[in-house]
Amino acid sequence: MKSTTKIKIISIAVVAVIVIGIVLAITLSVKDLATVENNLPDFPQTPSEGNSWDYWEDEKYDNGEIVELDWYVNASTFRWSGNGGTAVSDKILEKTGVKINFEIPVKDDGDKLATMIAGNKLPDLVTLQVGDLTRINLAEDGYVYSITDMAKLWAPNFLSNYDSEIQTYFAASDGDLYGMPHLYYSNADMKAYEEQDGYLLPNSVFLAREDLLDWYQQNYPNAHPTTPDGFLQMCLTVKNSCPLYQSNGFSTVQLASFSATEENEALKILTQYFGYEKEDENGNLKSKYEDERYEEAFMYLNRLYREGLIADSDFTDTKAAVGQNISNGRPFVTFVTPQNYQSYFYNWNRNNKDKEYVPIVFTNKDGDAPLLTNLAGSGYLYTMVSTNCDRPDRVMKLLDFLSSYEGQMLMLYGIEGEHYEYVIAPGETVDGKTYKYGRVKWANEDVEKIVYQGKSVVTYGFDFEILTNRMLDHMVNPTGISLRNLCSFILYNQKSPLVPYTYNPMLSAFVRDPKAENYRDIVNKDIAVKNLWIERASTIISASSEEKCKELFEKTLNLSRTKGHNEVLAFDNIYFKQFKQKMGYSYTIPTLAPDYVAPEIKFRGYDEYIIEIPQAAWDAVG
Repeated sequence: MKSTTKIKIISIAVVAVIVIGIVLAITLSVKDLATVENNLPDFPQTPSEGNSWDYWEDEKYDNGEIVELDWYVNASTFRWSGNGGTAVSDKILEKTGVKINFEIPVKDDGDKLATMIAGNKLPDLVTLQVGDLTRINLAEDGYVYSITDMAKLWAPNFLSNYDSEIQTYFAASDGDLYGMPHLYYSNADMKAYEEQDGYLLPNSVFLAREDLLDWYQQNYPNAHPTTPDGFLQMCLTVKNSCPLYQSNGFSTVQLASFSATEENEALKILTQYFGYEKEDENGNLKSKYEDERYEEAFMYLNRLYREGLIADSDFTDTKAAVGQNISNGRPFVTFVTPQNYQSYFYNWNRNNKDKEYVPIVFTNKDGDAPLLTNLAGSGYLYTMVSTNCDRPDRVMKLLDFLSSYEGQMLMLYGIEGEHYEYVIAPGETVDGKTYKYGRVKWANEDVEKIVYQGKSVVTYGFDFEILTNRMLDHMVNPTGISLRNLCSFILYNQKSPLVPYTYNPMLSAFVRDPKAENYRDIVNKDIAVKNLWIERASTIISASSEEKCKELFEKTLNLSRTKGHNEVLAFDNIYFKQFKQKMGYSYTIPTLAPDYVAPEIKFRGYDEYIIEIPQAAWDAVG
């Protein structure tokens, strides 16, 4: 649906939006929300009794009128092939009277979104990454409606679908919500999951080919690959002994692809393996850039590069090229985030069960245990309603349905009785464990087979990955974990042995106050600092000598200081401390706990967390 007129435009100013390698000038107002005219259209108010989405067929409201909405998702990898003609999409249409037309960019360079904003052509709904500061600009500058105001008029019970803490993380400067997150993990849900004996996996781990690990440990039983020196020696031995790495330019240690907009995954994960602590012993937020573990990670990657374990191609390869290497089993060790290359690992592992990629552990020079963040987070995507939308009332009712327990179960598991059935009812206590959302099983073998084949999206329309409560998916899943097909089982076993080294990053998920006088200045400095390190990372890592690497690191650090990273730290520390006090946290990292006992360093992690993959999952792929 395209609007013929713009609801509002007040004064226009130019705000810089940084995208890959360039700065795009886009027209965004810089008025405070209180001064922006942002009136909602005059559609009938929806009663609080019953479900808001049930009223669309009432003659007082829409009299059964079908509405078609355009929804832009700012992620090229987003797919929901169940959008039309599936059980899920048909049920959404039946329940809400809404048809959805999705649109995505060809590339993740920000160009398409910036063009939409500059041309005042945002569609009805827009979904972008939570970490994209554009979402804050769109709210502050009046380009999207207040969800809070919309809900009051057309979905009075909408906010009850979410934990109240969501206000802490996402409220704008006027106290309203202007969008809703996807893959948000509330503290209440995480606590309930723990009471079910559930646990969250690490976000990222390093993986190595099991057959080559076995060969090395059998031939060098007295080696110590969990130390930095020992790990490097192991990689060198494999490189020099395995024909795969002789004169072909392949990386023995494969780095994730480098991006112009995000910190390299290898650097990010290695800093955690080396035990970077985000908080100091006095309860203050620490600067990653000033921390010795960050420098140690750069220096170590440079050492691996100078030893010929990291190929020059790693600095220019696309994600697809890195993935192709993994699909062919070329790297001995991968310094990548597994879920970002999930299909590539799957392609290799399903055909090479005796050579699968398995997790490994190694430490910093002091032997400290890794500190890996788990998957808990304040969201991945964030959905907003554009002021170009002609029917925000119907959009609000759609969002209410999709966010409700009924809508969530439909998006994740389909139709009760047809695709799944309850084995434990929501809220039921079994063997001393209370299941907040219940526990389900697939309705029959045919459904299970389709799910395990990974075809459920196409066949039924499951896995509609927007506005999803990921914890609900964990808690009700037949396996007790969010696992569906062979690919997800493989990923689980790649990560689970490192669970003892993980902690919850949401404990330090403070939010800056956009009403602060120097807020925009801090945001701009933060962007400048992050982009500096992103731009220079590959140059530092590929330095020709240890001395050159250190020199480049120190020059970048000094420039980072001049760009304001310490001012950003001081600003953030205020809200970090306020957040801890509000949430009642004494500390945010496990090493600061009085009773902290470091987990034992086990090279292959804790195998008791590995689960047996159901035979049905193997059978489904042949």
